[in-house]
Amino acid sequence: MKQAFISTRGYAGDETFLDVVRLGLAPDGGLFVPAEIGSLTLDELRELLAANYQMRAAAILQKFPLGKLTSGELADILSRSYDTHFSDGAIAPVISLSKEQHLLELFHGPTAAFKDLALQCTPKLFTRAIKGRDETYCILAATSGDTGVATIAGYAQESDAKVMVLYPAGGVSPVQEAQMLALQNERVRVCAIAGDFDYCQRTVKQIFFDKELAQKLGNIKLSSANSINWGRLLPQVAYWVSAYLDLVHAQKVMLGDPIDITVPTGNFGNILAAHYAKLLGLPLRHFIVASNENNALTDFIQTGTLDLRDRQLQPTTSPSIDILISSNAERLLYLMSNGNTARVAALQTDLAETKLLQLNADELAIIQKMYRADFCSEEDCQRTIADTFAQTGYLLDTHTAIAKKVADEQQEKNIPMLIAATAHWAKFPTPVAAALGIDTAAKTVAELYTAILTKNPTPGMHRDLVSIHSDNAIPPTALPADYSAIIAALKQFVR
Repeated sequence: MKQAFISTRGYAGDETFLDVVRLGLAPDGGLFVPAEIGSLTLDELRELLAANYQMRAAAILQKFPLGKLTSGELADILSRSYDTHFSDGAIAPVISLSKEQHLLELFHGPTAAFKDLALQCTPKLFTRAIKGRDETYCILAATSGDTGVATIAGYAQESDAKVMVLYPAGGVSPVQEAQMLALQNERVRVCAIAGDFDYCQRTVKQIFFDKELAQKLGNIKLSSANSINWGRLLPQVAYWVSAYLDLVHAQKVMLGDPIDITVPTGNFGNILAAHYAKLLGLPLRHFIVASNENNALTDFIQTGTLDLRDRQLQPTTSPSIDILISSNAERLLYLMSNGNTARVAALQTDLAETKLLQLNADELAIIQKMYRADFCSEEDCQRTIADTFAQTGYLLDTHTAIAKKVADEQQEKNIPMLIAATAHWAKFPTPVAAALGIDTAAKTVAELYTAILTKNPTPGMHRDLVSIHSDNAIPPTALPADYSAIIAALKQFVR
């Protein structure tokens, strides 16, 4: 039987889509990718112009191998995923800042960040994937801020699985931390780790391949909610197609004309989903990677070298992209090499063993045909929030501001630019308020919200963040960045 999925590092088994959702990582440590995908014609895109988000998503996801997941099951999952949990009926609306610059608002879900677009859907796919299996599951996630709370919110309402989230102590915003802690219960464990996000993510991967631990856990199985799981990444492809259709429907773009996109990029999943939309046939031209001062990805796209030997993660006001090692870049390497899994495996080994990954000139040229990259300083981020608000009345969060600054520098005349607005400003009230000239000293989150709202920003307050600050959850004592200590906490939790 022909493989539906293979690993970026060469493993080729008989896993179906639902197997991939359940397993998360491939057995060889690589990431599952579809062996083949379908295509989108302009006529098919035209037929979707009048469709709602759920119908568009169904059409897009069915271009990928779904195995035993029927069209009826998919439609039901999408209907339940994208309903009143979202504060805007369009789910992922597009608004225009200017004639040729547009924002894709991805923050209308229950946790006010783009992760909701996948993590309202993935848990339902996971429930279908484990149907009939005599196993208990624990979902593991490493988060730099948004994945953690979106994972908890998604799985808590859908699955009986337990959820354990690792996040860097002091490395997420106070609102992000409060969101996670407010949802903690006997099925949810939130663990601050005295290390950075890269350590948390590396630890989660190590746990998955700990055979001794798996033996001790017995009937308790582990799965991943990070975008290393193809089932997490796939739903994100839909909103890029839907956004393009919205631009066509609003007569901002002629059907078939190309656009560029800019994404504030950390773990590379969001922008990679757009890459897969292009592979389907969506007229996307350039993918522009926007980094903060942790600009390892910018260096990689510009030079072909990812050098982490003397690089330390710098805390910024855009913590969700405070990442140096981007997991989904491995899928980019797979696409760049035309499926040369031996080359991908060798590059990943180099990175793991020497903290250095280096492309050759031909490989870099392939990536640079589609990708551009730049970064934004903390000072420029603040200035971009202030200037955009003064000029348009639109209030950006810190991550979207980074993308806006880079997009302004990269935009070419007569080529529409679509910017991913990945979070609502209320998730990061202190730096946003400071950018608006508001005195933030000794102010509570509630007081910051009140001060910001007196300026009548667009968008207004997110309905699901109105009371999050009032929970007064006490941050947990950070676990040391020590594998044995984290394993002990996991064992205690799942038992």
